[in-house]
Amino acid sequence: MVDLLERDQELRTLHAVLRDAAHAHGSVVLVTGEPGIGKSALVDRFGAEVAGRARFLRGFCDDLATPRPLGAFRDFAEELPQPLADTLRQPSVPAAFPSVLLEHLRSGDVPSVLVLEDVHWADQATVDAVVVLGRRIADMPAVLLLTYRPGEVDPGQPLRAAIAAVRGTTSAHLELAPLSSAAVAQLAGPDAERVFALSAGNPFFVTELIAGRGDPPPPSLADAVLGRVAQLEDASRQLLELVSMVPGRVATEVLDVAEPGWSLAAEQPERRQLLTSDPRHVRFRHALTQAAVRSSVPPARRRTLHGTILHALHEVRADPADLVHHAEAAGAADVVAEQSLIAARQARAAESHREAFAHFRRASDFADRLPRKTGHGSGKSWRAAPTWWAGPVRRSPRSPVPSACARSRAIGRRWSAT
Repeated sequence: MVDLLERDQELRTLHAVLRDAAHAHGSVVLVTGEPGIGKSALVDRFGAEVAGRARFLRGFCDDLATPRPLGAFRDFAEELPQPLADTLRQPSVPAAFPSVLLEHLRSGDVPSVLVLEDVHWADQATVDAVVVLGRRIADMPAVLLLTYRPGEVDPGQPLRAAIAAVRGTTSAHLELAPLSSAAVAQLAGPDAERVFALSAGNPFFVTELIAGRGDPPPPSLADAVLGRVAQLEDASRQLLELVSMVPGRVATEVLDVAEPGWSLAAEQPERRQLLTSDPRHVRFRHALTQAAVRSSVPPARRRTLHGTILHALHEVRADPADLVHHAEAAGAADVVAEQSLIAARQARAAESHREAFAHFRRASDFADRLPRKTGHGSGKSWRAAPTWWAGPVRRSPRSPVPSACARSRAIGRRWSAT
């Protein structure tokens, strides 16, 4: 097991919180810090250390154009009892899902650790579930562990209100600090001064600079990442480019369609610790590596790669929010139009009203591309949309709701007349 430097106190805190949870004194734990600071590495280590002593459920929020409703919870559906898993797999998850999950967390012989990563990207339904779970966890054998980047939580973002709402049950807020010069020296040896000066102690940057120490000092850390990528075989580089287009991680079933034989191409990046995988997903070891690779891909090739992913997502009947994200990037306007409406309805059913509004507003931009005779393209459907747009989405002087509602009604009137 690789050393995790200067995180002993944080690990002791997490173990103490879990011991309390074992006696039905549950709580919320916040793990925060900048990109690359080691939030996921800390969770990885904690999960490995409590294996066999706790149920460890882990899901990820993704940086989609419009997030999937309850996407992080869907990640661990296969680890839940069949009825609860089937509920999560439904296109429209019942609003009672958090309460049902609470009852599940109360059961079992060992405490549960429920990890939601990158909640700064969470959809409204996930944020609401955090509030429901967090406010009721105090007498449960469970820990709700949330990771996020404080700098990406805007003042008006719902997550801020959610964190305030669960403050009474929050037992720890672990703000991860950069590594000290002594810790960097332990890792980098004689090159420690240069590495610390360039990285400012950010563990991810430290790792990348050490990995490229045989080369001249890179002018930027992105160059350090891309220098490692340039040493890969062509098939491996192409796989990295494809995976970099998918926020968070890509399902192996999608890769099976998009890039048959991908597992052979993944071997070299995995050995060099650029990619990591499990039976269900492949992802970059760190989001900063993914961002560096994605930014190096020319725009025309990005569009082609998004088109490849879109085709694969269609084949595996993926979530409409994923289809919309890649269809927009691939320039597939017809797909955006159709799938945005489906995604809007699913988000509305899950009470992710902000996401529903975003999808419906996007669909209205492409309304002329939708067939007139289908249920999702009817004038009645468009005229009814404003009744649920305006209520749940907070109004402001700059709110787009009034103009969007007017546009929707106009579309409905025009189609009803055809």
